[in-house]
Amino acid sequence: MGAAPSTPPSDNDASASPVRAVAYYRYAAENTTKDGLETQQDHVRMFAHRHDLHIIHEFTDRGKSGRSAEGRPAFTEMMHWVRTRQDFVLILVYDGSRWGRSQDADLAAHYESLCTEHGKRVIYTTVGFTRDEDKLIHRLRKSIRHYQIDEYRRALREKVRLGTAQAAQQGYHTGGSAPYGFHRMLLDANHKPERILQPGERKSVQNRRVVLVPGEKQQVEAVQQIFALFAEEGLSAGQIASRLSAQGIPSPRGGSWSHSSVRRILTNPHYAGRIVYNRTTGLLRRANPREQWITAPAAYPPIVPPERFTRVQNLLALHKGGERR
Repeated sequence: MGAAPSTPPSDNDASASPVRAVAYYRYAAENTTKDGLETQQDHVRMFAHRHDLHIIHEFTDRGKSGRSAEGRPAFTEMMHWVRTRQDFVLILVYDGSRWGRSQDADLAAHYESLCTEHGKRVIYTTVGFTRDEDKLIHRLRKSIRHYQIDEYRRALREKVRLGTAQAAQQGYHTGGSAPYGFHRMLLDANHKPERILQPGERKSVQNRRVVLVPGEKQQVEAVQQIFALFAEEGLSAGQIASRLSAQGIPSPRGGSWSHSSVRRILTNPHYAGRIVYNRTTGLLRRANPREQWITAPAAYPPIVPPERFTRVQNLLALHKGGERR
């Protein structure tokens, strides 16, 4: 196809031909807005055609967050191309939010700098090529744009958090799969039971609510047995796991039970019919102070009597550090 230019085209010579480029697209799983995949592709390809650029490869991260490069395999592969290949000089991206929306705006600039070090240049096609004398203004606009994106995302996360907290206070299930021994019941617009949601199924209407209801009989009885064996017979979590496995009862993940799988059930307030929300914060699941927890007691019919659940928590606290195993 001919040798690629050894250096990127200058800002004043963006139409130099042939200029080879790659394109990068990213969209989040919930993205149904104007920045979806097709919009990005159409805009970038039209930009390439208008400036006589030849796109040799397109990298796409589907349903991925832009918080960092981790978890974005296409971005990681593209950066490997940046470091190891010399057959392109431009990276075409729809806008800065597709390149990355890290809470640390410097991280996006870091990856741009790596591209520059290896003779590649990132072009946001919604902005286009800039003249040398406009580069400072362009950088300032880019920084402001990154800041605006981050502020919008932060405000959106806070809005979602407050809405979720309110739903938890009202006794509704706030997302994720049902705990072992439960089903998720979808409520209609009048908050009346409609149907059981299947594993992995999501409610399709935002104003619908979901509550937990007792699930499969074998699982419900297993949970009740775990609490009884621990509270009344004095068995340790490990001994309970051995007994359940010997009875052929599948664990929450299938297969044999373990000390940790039993303990997770013993400490889960859902089994007492209680919702506890906001116990942790952030991706690292940092523990929040107890006064920040949001609790909805008697949110739904318990699988285990609340007084038995409380007794188990007291026993666990008593044996903490020298726990019965």
